Amino acid sequence: MLKLIFALSLINIVLCNNPLINLKDGCTIETTEGTIDLSPLGESGVVPRFKDQAGPGMLYTYSFNPCTGFSEGTCNDVTICQTLISTGQNFKLGFPNMVQYQQVPGHSGALVYTAVDQLNQLRTSTITLTCQPNIEGQLIIRGENPQLHYSFELVSKYACPMPVPTTPQPYPTATSVTGRPPHPQPVPGLFSVKTSVILLFSIQFTLVIIIILLLIAVIGQISRRNSADSTSEKSQYSL
Repeated sequence: MLKLIFALSLINIVLCNNPLINLKDGCTIETTEGTIDLSPLGESGVVPRFKDQAGPGMLYTYSFNPCTGFSEGTCNDVTICQTLISTGQNFKLGFPNMVQYQQVPGHSGALVYTAVDQLNQLRTSTITLTCQPNIEGQLIIRGENPQLHYSFELVSKYACPMPVPTTPQPYPTATSVTGRPPHPQPVPGLFSVKTSVILLFSIQFTLVIIIILLLIAVIGQISRRNSADSTSEKSQYSL
């Protein structure tokens, strides 16, 4: 019993030293370590996910439903309801839209619910979130300490913060830098048009020169033969 009181007191001290963050609901919580999504544990019907679980001393039972409200006895549209076993009297311990988030060292944080019951008393319920990847959902009831302050622990794989995936940044391109697509650059060929024309002209000119030289050589050769034949004929004639 002393250990339980010490543990609850320690949790209360830690909670008092950390600021509360208002939430729209206790279903999806954005933390520094990622997103906690308790929606798979929330029942949308009239029956809460955790119903009539006995607390310490077997004097009260507690019902809890993450995300959405439920009704049980005189508890209407609540998140947490306490029932006195001996009489069946109900007490409201938390409403879905009256919830805050608080960081807790060694845990995924805590949800702090408040409600004003039928006796016009303010009741506060603290549900510590404990990440356990192998457990679907388990509600541990710590009890009331101090008076009108209730402590619970929700152990679940859904209490584990899921890191937000980061989108890799694309490498900068010419389009992203200048805002305009780059102009296509022509691929240079082996010869330009001007160079090709000059080269063809040079080849043709060289062929003409070669032909002319061949003609001159042939004509010279013919002339020498004719000259040699004429000389030979004159020699024979003189004899």
